[in-house]
Order: sequence, then structure tokens, then C-alpha cells
Amino acid sequence: MDIDKLKEEYGKLSEIIYFDESQYFREQTSSNQHVKKFIEDAEQAINLTLMNQERYFLYSALGYSYRVINEADQAIYYFKKCLNMAEHHPKRRIETLIRLGEAYKYADLHKKALQLFDCALNLSIDFQITNYKDFIFQHIGKCLMELGKIELAKEYLNEALKIREISGDVELIRSTQKVLDYLNN
Repeated sequence: MDIDKLKEEYGKLSEIIYFDESQYFREQTSSNQHVKKFIEDAEQAINLTLMNQERYFLYSALGYSYRVINEADQAIYYFKKCLNMAEHHPKRRIETLIRLGEAYKYADLHKKALQLFDCALNLSIDFQITNYKDFIFQHIGKCLMELGKIELAKEYLNEALKIREISGDVELIRSTQKVLDYLNN
């Protein structure tokens, strides 16, 4: 399977991904079978001769796919590969730190997840890459929620919401508001 076809298949996965309220709004899939098929195809493609950008995409897509089927160790494995590739790319590094942090959260390693989110936040400040702050705050808030630190979680989620309201992204606003509503009830 070629990379363009894999990118298309990866894009289609969003149709079967949802946030599971009963699992702290973790992303889950309604079809493990479809995600596992994508994983199988993507892992075969790793053996192809690829440009770095294509390899980064595959590692990232595999990490995400493993995470949504709750195979956190495999997700961590692939996101660490992404992180190694993103060493000299601050934007990619921030994205990968967030994704890796989420994988650690799924592995119930919340302290490590919070450290990675904090690292992503510091990089975003150092390199003045501010368009990830709402994601970082959202993920910190949800991680704190899982730890039972509800008031602190609300603070971070409210910060994410403020940023998202300014940007006007209705879907992102809705996702943050849904978690806040859950915490307030």
C-alpha cells in the first residue's frame, strides 16, 4: 500500500473514533478491526524506502492507532520514534510530546504524562509557538481529572476554553465544554 493511500485510510479512522465519557473522555474506537487493519498496513509500509516526513507520519499514525485500541506500550514505542525524528523541529516536537503524553496517560503513567505536557508547554513558550497551548491545557486538565484533582483540572480546562473561544473553533470549544460540564455535575 502506498503512503497516499495510507493517509487516506488514516483520515477515515476519524469516522470510528469517539470520546468515551465513561473513560474520562479518552479516545476510543467503535471498530478495533478497522484500526488493526490500518496498523497492519502501516507497519508493512515502514519497510518501504521512505522520506523522513513519510516515516514520521507512519510512526505518528501508528502511535495514535495503537493508543485508541488501548495498546499504550506500542503507542509509546512509536511516539518515541517520532520524538527522535522531531529533535530539530520545535513544532513537531511539541505535537509529539503531547501525543506521547497522552499515550503515557493511557498507560496510567499520569506523572510522566504531566511531565511531557509541561515540556511541550515550555517549548511552546521558548519558541513562541502558541497555537498548541489550548491542547496542552486540555490534556493537562483531563490528566488531572483522572487523578481526581478536579479543581485543578477545571482551572486548566477553563484556560483551554478561553483560548478556544478566542479562536472560535466550535468543535474544540464543544469538546472542552463537555468535559467541564461533566466535572461540574
